Amino acid sequence: VGVAASRLAGRFGLAAADALCAGLLHDLGVALAYQFDSEAYAKIAESAPVDLLAAEALRFGADHAQLGGIALAAWRLPSTIVDGVASHHGDVAGSLTLTHAVIAGEALVQIALPDAGAFGYDPAADPEAVLFELGIAAPEVHELASRVSDDAEQISAMLVAA
Repeated sequence: VGVAASRLAGRFGLAAADALCAGLLHDLGVALAYQFDSEAYAKIAESAPVDLLAAEALRFGADHAQLGGIALAAWRLPSTIVDGVASHHGDVAGSLTLTHAVIAGEALVQIALPDAGAFGYDPAADPEAVLFELGIAAPEVHELASRVSDDAEQISAMLVAA
Protein backbone atom coordinates (compact mmCIF):
# COMPACT_ATOMS: atom_id res chain seq x y z
CA VAL A 1 0.00 0.00 0.00
CA GLY A 2 2.90 2.33 0.75
CA VAL A 3 4.40 1.99 -2.71
CA ALA A 4 1.00 2.39 -4.38
CA ALA A 5 0.18 5.44 -2.26
CA SER A 6 3.55 7.00 -3.06
CA ARG A 7 2.94 6.43 -6.79
CA LEU A 8 -0.32 8.37 -6.47
CA ALA A 9 0.87 11.12 -4.13
CA GLY A 10 1.89 13.59 -6.83
CA ARG A 11 -1.57 13.65 -8.38
CA PHE A 12 -2.94 14.63 -4.95
CA GLY A 13 -0.28 17.31 -4.46
CA LEU A 14 1.40 15.33 -1.69
CA ALA A 15 4.96 14.29 -0.94
CA ALA A 16 5.65 10.74 -2.10
CA ALA A 17 7.71 10.05 1.04
CA ASP A 18 4.78 10.96 3.31
CA ALA A 19 2.43 8.74 1.30
CA LEU A 20 4.94 5.88 1.42
CA CYS A 21 5.23 6.23 5.21
CA ALA A 22 1.47 6.43 5.82
CA GLY A 23 0.84 3.54 3.43
CA LEU A 24 3.46 1.35 5.09
CA LEU A 25 1.97 2.09 8.53
CA HIS A 26 -1.72 2.08 7.60
CA ASP A 27 -2.50 -1.30 9.18
CA LEU A 28 -0.21 -0.92 12.20
CA GLY A 29 -3.30 -1.15 14.39
CA VAL A 30 -3.85 -4.73 13.22
CA ALA A 31 -0.43 -5.72 14.56
CA LEU A 32 -1.02 -3.83 17.81
CA ALA A 33 -4.43 -5.43 18.38
CA TYR A 34 -3.04 -8.86 17.54
CA GLN A 35 -0.11 -8.35 19.92
CA PHE A 36 -2.50 -7.26 22.68
CA ASP A 37 -4.86 -10.25 22.31
CA SER A 38 -3.89 -12.66 19.55
CA GLU A 39 -6.70 -15.13 20.20
CA ALA A 40 -9.41 -12.48 20.04
CA TYR A 41 -7.90 -10.88 16.94
CA ALA A 42 -7.63 -14.24 15.17
CA LYS A 43 -11.38 -14.67 15.69
CA ILE A 44 -12.05 -11.13 14.50
CA ALA A 45 -9.99 -11.71 11.36
CA GLU A 46 -12.32 -14.60 10.50
CA SER A 47 -15.26 -12.15 10.44
CA ALA A 48 -16.88 -11.13 7.19
CA PRO A 49 -14.90 -8.16 5.84
CA VAL A 50 -17.87 -5.83 6.24
CA ASP A 51 -17.98 -6.64 10.00
CA LEU A 52 -14.24 -6.31 10.63
CA LEU A 53 -14.10 -2.68 11.76
CA ALA A 54 -17.12 -3.04 14.04
CA ALA A 55 -15.71 -6.24 15.57
CA GLU A 56 -12.37 -4.53 16.22
CA ALA A 57 -14.08 -1.54 17.82
CA LEU A 58 -16.22 -3.78 20.00
CA ARG A 59 -13.24 -5.76 21.30
CA PHE A 60 -10.52 -3.09 21.44
CA GLY A 61 -12.49 0.15 21.78
CA ALA A 62 -11.35 1.35 18.35
CA ASP A 63 -10.85 -0.14 14.91
CA HIS A 64 -7.36 -0.92 13.60
CA ALA A 65 -7.07 2.39 11.73
CA GLN A 66 -7.87 4.35 14.88
CA LEU A 67 -5.55 2.18 17.00
CA GLY A 68 -2.71 2.82 14.56
CA GLY A 69 -3.41 6.54 14.69
CA ILE A 70 -3.35 6.53 18.48
CA ALA A 71 0.03 4.80 18.52
CA LEU A 72 1.53 7.07 15.87
CA ALA A 73 0.32 10.17 17.73
CA ALA A 74 1.87 8.84 20.94
CA TRP A 75 5.12 8.31 19.01
CA ARG A 76 4.82 11.93 17.80
CA LEU A 77 4.77 11.29 14.09
CA PRO A 78 3.55 14.24 11.99
CA SER A 79 -0.19 14.83 12.25
CA THR A 80 -0.66 14.36 8.50
CA ILE A 81 0.70 10.80 8.76
CA VAL A 82 -1.29 10.12 11.94
CA ASP A 83 -4.48 11.32 10.21
CA GLY A 84 -3.66 9.37 7.03
CA VAL A 85 -3.48 6.17 9.04
CA ALA A 86 -6.32 6.87 11.50
CA SER A 87 -8.79 7.85 8.76
CA HIS A 88 -7.99 5.40 5.98
CA HIS A 89 -11.35 3.67 6.33
CA GLY A 90 -13.22 6.98 6.19
CA ASP A 91 -15.08 8.89 3.54
CA VAL A 92 -13.33 9.96 0.33
CA ALA A 93 -15.23 13.26 0.11
CA GLY A 94 -13.43 16.54 0.60
CA SER A 95 -10.10 17.97 -0.42
CA LEU A 96 -7.38 15.46 -1.21
CA THR A 97 -5.18 14.57 1.75
CA LEU A 98 -2.73 11.87 2.75
CA THR A 99 -5.74 9.81 3.82
CA HIS A 100 -6.91 9.79 0.20
CA ALA A 101 -3.50 8.61 -1.00
CA VAL A 102 -3.67 5.70 1.46
CA ILE A 103 -7.25 4.85 0.46
CA ALA A 104 -6.30 5.02 -3.22
CA GLY A 105 -3.14 3.00 -2.59
CA GLU A 106 -5.11 0.28 -0.85
CA ALA A 107 -7.70 0.20 -3.65
CA LEU A 108 -4.92 -0.01 -6.23
CA VAL A 109 -3.29 -2.90 -4.36
CA GLN A 110 -6.62 -4.75 -4.34
CA ILE A 111 -6.64 -4.52 -8.13
CA ALA A 112 -2.92 -5.16 -8.72
CA LEU A 113 -2.55 -7.94 -6.15
CA PRO A 114 -6.00 -9.43 -5.56
CA ASP A 115 -4.57 -12.30 -3.50
CA ALA A 116 -2.67 -9.96 -1.14
CA GLY A 117 -5.50 -10.01 1.39
CA ALA A 118 -5.82 -6.23 1.84
CA PHE A 119 -8.63 -5.17 4.20
CA GLY A 120 -9.88 -2.49 1.83
CA TYR A 121 -11.05 1.06 2.25
CA ASP A 122 -14.59 -0.16 2.46
CA PRO A 123 -14.82 -3.94 2.33
CA ALA A 124 -18.00 -3.71 0.25
CA ALA A 125 -16.61 -1.08 -2.14
CA ASP A 126 -15.43 -1.71 -5.66
CA PRO A 127 -11.77 -0.56 -5.75
CA GLU A 128 -12.16 0.81 -9.29
CA ALA A 129 -15.16 2.88 -8.16
CA VAL A 130 -13.15 4.21 -5.21
CA LEU A 131 -10.30 5.23 -7.53
CA PHE A 132 -12.76 6.81 -9.98
CA GLU A 133 -14.26 8.82 -7.10
CA LEU A 134 -10.73 10.04 -6.37
CA GLY A 135 -10.27 11.14 -9.99
CA ILE A 136 -8.44 8.14 -11.44
CA ALA A 137 -10.19 6.77 -14.53
CA ALA A 138 -10.31 3.09 -15.52
CA PRO A 139 -7.73 3.15 -18.33
CA GLU A 140 -5.17 4.72 -16.02
CA VAL A 141 -6.02 2.32 -13.18
CA HIS A 142 -4.86 -0.69 -15.16
CA GLU A 143 -1.54 0.93 -16.06
CA LEU A 144 -0.97 1.94 -12.44
CA ALA A 145 -1.96 -1.54 -11.23
CA SER A 146 0.59 -3.06 -13.58
CA ARG A 147 3.29 -0.78 -12.19
CA VAL A 148 2.33 -1.62 -8.59
CA SER A 149 2.42 -5.34 -9.42
CA ASP A 150 5.90 -4.90 -10.92
CA ASP A 151 7.00 -2.91 -7.86
CA ALA A 152 5.73 -5.67 -5.57
CA GLU A 153 7.67 -8.31 -7.48
CA GLN A 154 10.88 -6.28 -7.32
CA ILE A 155 10.49 -5.48 -3.63
CA SER A 156 9.72 -9.11 -2.86
CA ALA A 157 12.84 -10.22 -4.72
CA MET A 158 14.96 -7.68 -2.84
CA LEU A 159 13.58 -8.79 0.51
CA VAL A 160 14.29 -12.44 -0.29
CA ALA A 161 17.84 -11.54 -1.29
CA ALA A 162 18.37 -9.56 1.92
